[in-house]
Amino acid sequence: HHEPQLQSSNRIHRNQDKIMNQPLFLKFFPAFFPKKAAHTLTKHEAEEVKYVYRTRRPKLLHLTVDAIPHDKHYPKRVGMAAMLAAVWLVLYPWKLKLMTIMAATAYSFTESMFTFGERGAPYTSVAQYWANLIYSPILLVVYGRYLRDHHVLYVFLFPVNVWVLEVVVQALITAVHGRNVAWTYLDYADSYFDGAIRIGQ
Repeated sequence: HHEPQLQSSNRIHRNQDKIMNQPLFLKFFPAFFPKKAAHTLTKHEAEEVKYVYRTRRPKLLHLTVDAIPHDKHYPKRVGMAAMLAAVWLVLYPWKLKLMTIMAATAYSFTESMFTFGERGAPYTSVAQYWANLIYSPILLVVYGRYLRDHHVLYVFLFPVNVWVLEVVVQALITAVHGRNVAWTYLDYADSYFDGAIRIGQ
């Protein structure tokens, strides 16, 4: 007579532990973070999510470090990294360099706090940092230059601005590292462009 009650009690405790172990955002705001069921993920999706958020790699301060893979595309990957570094070093004025460093640094702490709430552990990367050094002038300066006098359009089109950034930056990071090592939304129901963007993000 007591065994069914014991099994029911154990099941309730397991469910409570599962809820308590959920990341904060998924626990309190599940409608804003529509995850796919784990069993519906493809092998590719599961592997990408596992690599980005659950695979231990070296750290530089709070930034996760990913090496350039030594595959058949290694010379092209190194060349792409060198070209992007040269663009930033040679073409960006020093004031713009300072702005990109401030923006990339601020974003790295913001992303760490966000992923703690979203994934259950803080995460940000060197790849995301250098990508922000390259692209933040387009996100912040160029976009603002064209729409600064159109306040409503500036606000309503800003998500599109961010989605374009995410698609372009994913392509750049993939060109250097062979995959997007900085983030992935492949485990979300509202993700597109191979996990580069989320409609609800």
